[in-house]
Amino acid sequence: MLLNYKKPILKKSQTVSGFTLVEVILASALTVIVLTVVYNMLFFGMFTYEGVRESSLVSIEIQPVIAQVERDVRQARKPNDTQNSVVRINGHELIVHTDITGDGKPEQIRYKIESGELKRSYRIPQGSQYPYTYSGNYNNEKVLIRNIINSDVFPMPYDPDPFNPAIHDKERKEKVTEPEHEYSPPDHRRKLNIRLVIDDPTVRGGNIEIHKFLMSRSRVEAD
Repeated sequence: MLLNYKKPILKKSQTVSGFTLVEVILASALTVIVLTVVYNMLFFGMFTYEGVRESSLVSIEIQPVIAQVERDVRQARKPNDTQNSVVRINGHELIVHTDITGDGKPEQIRYKIESGELKRSYRIPQGSQYPYTYSGNYNNEKVLIRNIINSDVFPMPYDPDPFNPAIHDKERKEKVTEPEHEYSPPDHRRKLNIRLVIDDPTVRGGNIEIHKFLMSRSRVEAD
């Protein structure tokens, strides 16, 4: 008879819970993908917001210039029998006849693109009443906008696609309306398109492009 004999205790097998290496790798990869997507969405949203904000600031600075051109064109009047109230010389030069000094006589205002700059100057009329003539140099030149990169700032009006350079000038019409009858008075109003593409280094994501349609109001000659 054996003394002090103890029956061996059998331990139950325990199941150890946890993640396998493959599961850890997959979870880590999925986390990285989710974080990358979230980061890109936030970055794109911030980039878009900043781009729109900067574009808006530049547009706000340009709007007073556009308003000045619009005011000159809207108040333009025919100065004599051979010149219209608004004369498009070419895509980068525009002549507008309007009173800017308050004396009732239309000055001849010139808007011209030179070296990427929109410049405004004018000369005073000769004569005290219609018809008026102009001679001499343009004075009081001011630079209104810089960093203009397009050449056709004043495209011809009445185009099916006024900003398409493939359409030749000779195929375009300049008059707003024609007299309905032979006894109808002529209509001296003029239409004008403006297209500005401005390269501004402070704007993210590219250039600023502005389109504007203008029209002179006066149907008759100047006084």
